[in-house]
Formats: sequence, C-alpha cells, structure tokens
Amino acid sequence: MNSSSDEEFKHGDYNDYIITPPPKKKFKALSAQQTRRAEKTVENMSPREEKRRAVHYQHPESCCVRKNCCANISESTVMNVRDRIWRDYGDDPARVKIEIAKVWAEIFLVNGERCCINFLTNAFGVSKMFLYPDRRNSAPKIKFAQIKECIINYFHDLRLELDRMPDCDEYHVYAPKKADVYDWYMTWVGSKPCTRQYFLNTWKQVAPDVKLRKYLRFTKCKTCAELREVTLFKSFKHSCPIFKYFLLTN
Repeated sequence: MNSSSDEEFKHGDYNDYIITPPPKKKFKALSAQQTRRAEKTVENMSPREEKRRAVHYQHPESCCVRKNCCANISESTVMNVRDRIWRDYGDDPARVKIEIAKVWAEIFLVNGERCCINFLTNAFGVSKMFLYPDRRNSAPKIKFAQIKECIINYFHDLRLELDRMPDCDEYHVYAPKKADVYDWYMTWVGSKPCTRQYFLNTWKQVAPDVKLRKYLRFTKCKTCAELREVTLFKSFKHSCPIFKYFLLTN
C-alpha cells in the first residue's frame, strides 16, 4: 500500500518536502561570494599591481630538474588562478598568502607533490620573502637602552648600602673584584641579563663615583699595619742597592 506521503512524492513535491530553502541572508552572502570583484583600471593601479596582472605572466621554460613543474602545469591554469587571486584579494596581502598556500597545496601539484618554490613565486609575481617573512628579529629582545636603564637603577640602589667618603664624592664597594659586582647585579631582583663587558663599560659611564675599596681609608688595623710595614720593608730590602751593600759589608 502506498501512503499519503508516497502520493506527494509522485506529484513532484519531493524536493519541496525535505529541502528547506536557505534564509535570505545566507543566500545574499553566497551570491556575494560568487560575484567577482571588478578589476581596477590600469590608471588606478600601482606599478606593482599592474605588474601582477595575468597578461604579464610568462610561463617559464625551466624551473627545477626533478619535478619539471613548468611542463606539468599548464599556462592557462596559472593565468586563471593568478587573475582570480589578485583581482579578488589584491588589497589584502594576508589573504593573498592564504590563497596562494591553498593553491600550492591543492592545485599546483606534480605527481601528488607541491610544485617547486621557483615556479610558485613566478606564477604569482611574488618573492620568497613575501611567502616566508624574515622572522629572525621577530622574537622579543631586550633593547640596550632598557639594560642601561636597569644598570643605572641598580647602582642607585647600591649607593644606599655603600660607604660614602667624607672627603670626596665617592662610594666604595666592599667587593674584591669588579666581576663580583657583576655577579651581584645578575642576582639582583629586576635585572636584565647582559654580558660582563657591557656591564663594566656601562658602569664606567653611568656610575664613575662607585669604585672598589682597596683598603679602609679612615680606620687602621694594628695587625694589618704591621704586616704592611713588613711587606714594604722586604720589598725595599730587595730593591735598594745601598741596603744590600750595607748587609754584605756588615
């Protein structure tokens, strides 16, 4: 037995019965996608846009040895794709790169493999830098001005802990070597990494009043003074010829 729905299908109402017509907004969007953008006139084109027109395309005679892309991809295919991409997306370089990537992965194929980069760049009139931007400087790097400012702030805080000389405008650091001051800076909260040589050169420029403390100028240790006298006496004894002659004669 045939149902009532079968009778409807026989009368040609099948498509109207199961297919819902698209909304008007979606239909408008679809029609807008299918409509090609009008090409600019030559007078309104920049020199680069005029050079990228399909009429200026020249099919290469050779591109690579292994794939021989120019012999496997026809000139008409390249011209049609080139005209479509530059006409529809010429004002949006980011979208052009996406469309070129799609064409490279889906259309410009030789035995299932993508064509060579030389054939691709010639097909769209672009350079390798356009497809593969230089990203060597894309990583965030600390500028030298920021490092220098950080070193200035470090010495500003260090002066608060150092001893200021009463007879001159100097601050003496209680460190045996300048390398130790550099190690203190690297462990300082908020420091920006730099080389030791850059730190020492910047120290000489921004904080010449901060110096290493060779000895305590305004205090004297008895033991240190005696040892210093002994050291000076020994050096004098070995260097003075008169004193040597006195020791030999007596």
